[in-house]
Parts: sequence; structure tokens; C-alpha cells
Amino acid sequence: TLWNRYGRHLIAAAVSVVVATAGYQGWSTWSLGQRRADATQFLSGLELLAQDRPGASAEVFAALGEGGAAGYAALARLQQGAALVAAGDPAAAALVYDRVAEDRSVDRVLRDLASLMAGFALIDTADLTSVNSRLDPLRTAGNPWRFSATELAGLAALRYGDVESARTMFTALTDDAGTPSGIRARAAELLAATDGGG
Repeated sequence: TLWNRYGRHLIAAAVSVVVATAGYQGWSTWSLGQRRADATQFLSGLELLAQDRPGASAEVFAALGEGGAAGYAALARLQQGAALVAAGDPAAAALVYDRVAEDRSVDRVLRDLASLMAGFALIDTADLTSVNSRLDPLRTAGNPWRFSATELAGLAALRYGDVESARTMFTALTDDAGTPSGIRARAAELLAATDGGG
């Protein structure tokens, strides 16, 4: 019941920071003088996604991921995953994200972002072990995605009925002074909603 009430809304809020970060990384790549053709193709994929054409968007990003310059290729694969999620194919999205996460030529921050997004993509369709295998390595001290990963791990636990584990993670988020305010507020809301194990 709690998952049905809070899950998708809270996940959407949790990954908003991911979208912002990916956009910033993209802008940084453009500002370093990557090829104009790659920029045009990347923007084309974004426009298709904005037009609610995720299948076509995924194709554009897949092509750029294979043939674009290194910075654009990694960003394009992340966007390809997002387009596949929007198209209703989370399993394919997770494969794309996993490929980025395993590519040691990609910046570590983006590789970890890919793992976070893979966990997000699978949260409704895969088993909890598969989701946590992507999220748990990100929950270590110093990882820039640790708060988002902990929130998603808590939501995954809630989704699969492990309320005790979910409450432990949400409590950790509310007690950590470093937790971003939006994540802390959502964690507090979920703690209140699960009070008494419900």
C-alpha cells in the first residue's frame, strides 16, 4: 500500500538530481569543444524524448553512444537508458546502464550514476537482490550518489515488503547532517508513513 501511494512519486523526485547532474555534465562536455555534429545529434535525441517519442530517441542516442566522441558517447548511453525506461523497456535500459557502469574509460561519477539508474530501472521488475547489487556499492561514505542510492534502496525494500530495512535506511537519511534537504524530507515522510511497521 505504501509503495502504491508513495513509490513512483518519490522515485521521480529522487532521480531529479540525476537529470540535473547529467545535464551539467553534458554542458561541461560541450564547453570543452566536442564536435558540433555530436552536439546536434544529442539535442535531437533530447527533442524526440520531449516530443514523447522515446523509441526514436533511444535509437538516436544508441547511434551516438556507438559513434560519438568519448564524452558524448557516455552521456548518450545514459540518455538511451532513460529513453528505454520511458518506452516501457526497463530491462533493456538496465543493460545499457550496466554497460556504462562497467566501462572503465568513463568517468567514475558517470559510471556510478549509471549504476544508480540501473537500480531505478529495475525497481519494479527485478528481484531485490538485483536492485541492491547496483545500489549497495554506491552507499559508501564519500560517494556523491550515496544519499540517492540509500533512498532508492529504502524504496526498493519498501516495494518488496521489507519495512524494517526500509525504516533503517530512512532513519539513517534523516539522522545524517549531510543528507540533502529534499531527500531528508521524503525519508521523514516515509518514516511517519511506516510508523509501527505498517
